[in-house]
Amino acid sequence: MWRFVVLTLACAACTNPDDILAAHGSVSSVDPVDGQVVRLLLHIDEHPTWFLVGELDSLPTPLKETRADAEGKFGFEVFRVETRRARWFRVETTFPSGSDAWSDLDFYGPETRLPPLLDWRAAPSLDGGVLHFDPPVPWPDELTPGVELTHREQLVTSDGGLAWQAEDRFQVPDESAEYPGSYQLAREPLVMDELRLEDFEGTLSLSAYLLDPNQDAAFLFSGVLPSRMRAAERLALRGTRVPLSRGLECPELATPCPLTDGALTEVDAGMIDAVSFKLATPAVVSAVVLRGAWVGDDLIRVVLAQDDGGIGGAFTGTVRNGDLGAFGSGGSPQMRLQDGGWGQLKLTYLVIPLDAGTPTSRVTLEFPGGLARIQEVSVFE
Repeated sequence: MWRFVVLTLACAACTNPDDILAAHGSVSSVDPVDGQVVRLLLHIDEHPTWFLVGELDSLPTPLKETRADAEGKFGFEVFRVETRRARWFRVETTFPSGSDAWSDLDFYGPETRLPPLLDWRAAPSLDGGVLHFDPPVPWPDELTPGVELTHREQLVTSDGGLAWQAEDRFQVPDESAEYPGSYQLAREPLVMDELRLEDFEGTLSLSAYLLDPNQDAAFLFSGVLPSRMRAAERLALRGTRVPLSRGLECPELATPCPLTDGALTEVDAGMIDAVSFKLATPAVVSAVVLRGAWVGDDLIRVVLAQDDGGIGGAFTGTVRNGDLGAFGSGGSPQMRLQDGGWGQLKLTYLVIPLDAGTPTSRVTLEFPGGLARIQEVSVFE
């Protein structure tokens, strides 16, 4: 099998640059799609690599444009020479509803079949802090192999800051697996409660990743990645809950503290292993919220201390590994860790519940694998 793969790729490298390569797909909407504009864009990489695609937010170089027919079908043709310096291509469309859909590809073979580009109408709403919406396809059965569907919520403030991000499908340790370190996928509802919203004002949007194995598009030979989409609807939100930590100092990092100003500015934490916050007056704290934290370990420890130096409680939060590949969220480039080795950083937006029940004077966050970068920390009563 692998000999066949190597020979196939080797032959592809010595084919005629004037060969015509084609990509075909379709758009789908509850509205008529005749004349729907579909764009082909490319990302040029001066130093090509074999990394998986899909981690860029946009591809700024338009290449071609076409229109779908009455059945939603469309196609593109490019010369092989046009693919030489392209890391990958993106086919995208914006529907009149305001939804966006796209798929990434590379032209490994003479013809590529694209997954359908869907006009996603999510109809999102909040009920008791839980986000309800219509998925782009019927909810799949999570217990058997088949359709993979992951949703992501993002709360973007009025000045462009990312206040919250979460996915509803993620990896969890598989305790029943034969080998240690094994994971399985789980799904939970997306939440946007008063802790996550804090006193930010912004817009909540939904994105989706969809892999349907019934589509005739094998990755290795067609270069097709699963389809992605952004729902047309947005929710305008405004929070009113101000954290206890607003304006507090964090001497281990910087003065004034950039983590308690509500500005959501990402700062370099230099792989420190702890940061603490002294409360203005002792209080019973209920939760700590981390926003945009790049950490080197799955565990984050919260230690609560009293005025006399006694420990009021120690709690652990677990960083969830996203559905790897769904949104390019499997990690960041490797970073030097505290023990001198190299590790993969993980991005987290995390709520750590606390139930100490006694007044606390100091809250300390401990990062066993180091803290590389972070936007904000909020301590709530």
